[in-house]
Amino acid sequence: MATLPNVRCHLFVVTFGRTGSTLLQGILNSLPACTIYGENEGFLMHLFEAFEGLSAAHNRLKNPKFDTSKNPWFGSSRYTEKALLSEFREFADRILFSKRPSLSKDQAEIVGFKEIRHIFIGTKDLTKYLEFLLKLYPDARFIFHSREVTAVLASGWWKKNDPVHTRRQIASFESTAADFTASHPEVSICTTYDQLLSDRETWSEICRFLNVEYDEGVFEATVALNHSYDNRELSSLLAGQNPHVSLLHKQWWRKWIDEFKISIERSGEAIAIKGFLLVRGDTEEEPVGFLLNDAEVPIAIHLDSPAFAVDFPFNSKSATCAFEILLPAESEGLGALVVGGMRVAEISVNI
Repeated sequence: MATLPNVRCHLFVVTFGRTGSTLLQGILNSLPACTIYGENEGFLMHLFEAFEGLSAAHNRLKNPKFDTSKNPWFGSSRYTEKALLSEFREFADRILFSKRPSLSKDQAEIVGFKEIRHIFIGTKDLTKYLEFLLKLYPDARFIFHSREVTAVLASGWWKKNDPVHTRRQIASFESTAADFTASHPEVSICTTYDQLLSDRETWSEICRFLNVEYDEGVFEATVALNHSYDNRELSSLLAGQNPHVSLLHKQWWRKWIDEFKISIERSGEAIAIKGFLLVRGDTEEEPVGFLLNDAEVPIAIHLDSPAFAVDFPFNSKSATCAFEILLPAESEGLGALVVGGMRVAEISVNI
């Protein structure tokens, strides 16, 4: 059944939206001989549905002796599991993995993709789908990826969904992932967004799981890059798109901050630095300060931010996350935002 002779395993990232799965995709693609593609609108899920349908038809007419034009299920005896798996695998390999983009590795030993739509198919069907993938690809490996539910609820389109229903969906997904990993420990592991950002042992575990060499420098460089399409201003700042603002300790920003906005306005009498610093709702807030040329200056924090309360309804801190710093008009130099005693951002006041 093998149609890709150089491939030793197919890797499937099983996840849901806004978990940092594109970051995980980037990390996996930084590994040698590993090509992991992005989402494909649940292509193999649809193939699984076709497999289930044809298998049901075959169950109605297994014996070729009775497979005649007089039978309403005429032709269904051809749909044996062996025949379907062979044809479906060749088809899937040809569509998903054979024709590779110009930037992918020519001799990839590990190929696969990440898909976020697993949360919508329910525990029973997800388990059956995973078992189907093991039949389709006996060399399959699975990484189940999740994220802390409060952070998910504050991210992307999830903010508009019913939080109670979403919590149930995520709990069901995580339960299924844990059960499947417990029963198939040799072919599956579980990771989380927070682990990717701060737990080096998780990086090592991924490499051991895939039997590839671990290079911490490569992982560090990949995690520092901006991934996905997140439209938060924080994402553009992390990508270095504001020449006046430089974010330090980027992993800290990704792990603990839901959103950050900042503006610098100079008038005749003063310079006003205004912004919003929205800490994740499930974390304790640290003291916030501001330095100008290493000298402490006053900062007003916890100011009203009603628009953020609308955009981040599940973060209890969103209604009072604005801050403001007023400086004399002649001020210039390098400013620094300090949180919990750590310089987390540098701001040029020379504008």
